[in-house]
Amino acid sequence: MELKKGQIGRVTVNEPINLWKRSESGLVFVRILKKGERYRVYRMDSAYGGQFGLGGNLYITNIPERVKYETPSAEKRMLLGCESSCLIRQIVSLPQGSYDKGEADEILQRLETLPVPLLQQVYLNKISILLTNGPITDTSEFAYLRGITPRGWEGTNKTWDDIPGIGGTKTVAIRIGYSHRGAGHGSINLELHELAHSLDSIVKNQISSGKVFTSIWENEKENLFPKENYYTGYAEEFFAESFAMYYLDESSNKLLKKKAPRTYEFIRSMKWQ
Repeated sequence: MELKKGQIGRVTVNEPINLWKRSESGLVFVRILKKGERYRVYRMDSAYGGQFGLGGNLYITNIPERVKYETPSAEKRMLLGCESSCLIRQIVSLPQGSYDKGEADEILQRLETLPVPLLQQVYLNKISILLTNGPITDTSEFAYLRGITPRGWEGTNKTWDDIPGIGGTKTVAIRIGYSHRGAGHGSINLELHELAHSLDSIVKNQISSGKVFTSIWENEKENLFPKENYYTGYAEEFFAESFAMYYLDESSNKLLKKKAPRTYEFIRSMKWQ
C-alpha cells in the first residue's frame, strides 16, 4: 500500500470489526469490515476507548484482537514530501575532489525528469548511482572488472576499463562527461540506459526476460535497431535502450513510439508504486 501524505500508519483487519462515522450525536454504524482489509491511518485518539482515524470522519476502534496496527518505516516516512530533487540527492553520489560540475549537473537534471514513483523505488530498493571522474574500474565496487572484456564487446580490444558505465546491480556507475552516444558507448543516453538495467533486474525481477517482453522484443527489435547486434541479440539491452529513448526527450520518445509501438506501450504502462 502506497504511503500517502499525512498518513501515520496502517491497520489490517484480523477479525470482522465495525466501521464507524463520528457525528455530533456520537458514533454512526457504517458497515462491518472483513478480515484481510487494510486501511491507512491518519490519526489516533482516546475517544470511544481509542480509535484509528481513516479520514472522512471514519474510525475503527482499537481492539488488538481484531486489528493490527503498523507504522511505516523511517525510509518510507522520509519519502513523504520528498520530490525529484530530494530523491536524487539520496540516490546519487558525486566524486570527491574536482570534476566537471556542468556535465554532472546535466546528469542530475536528466535523472530528475524521471517519475517520482520510479525514483522512490530506486531509493527503497537501495540502488545508488555513483558518478565517477575516471574509469569505472577505479572504483572499489568495480575494480574486479579490470582487464575483462564486456559481453558484446568481443573483438574490439576494449575492456571494462574503457567502458564508461555499468548497471544491473545495486550500484550504477556513470563516468561524468560520457553521457551521449559515441562517448565510448552506443547508447542514446548512458545514465538512463544503465539505470534501466538495475530497474529491470532488481525492481522488476528481470522483466526483460519475461514472455511478454521477449515476444515484443522479437517482433520489434529489427525495426527499432536494424543491424545493431547489441540490441537485437540481447533482450535486456533492447529494454534498457528503449527505456532511455522513452525518457530522454520528446524526440526520442516519439521515435520509439513510431518504430516500436508495443515496446513504447510496455514502458509507458509500467507501474512503479
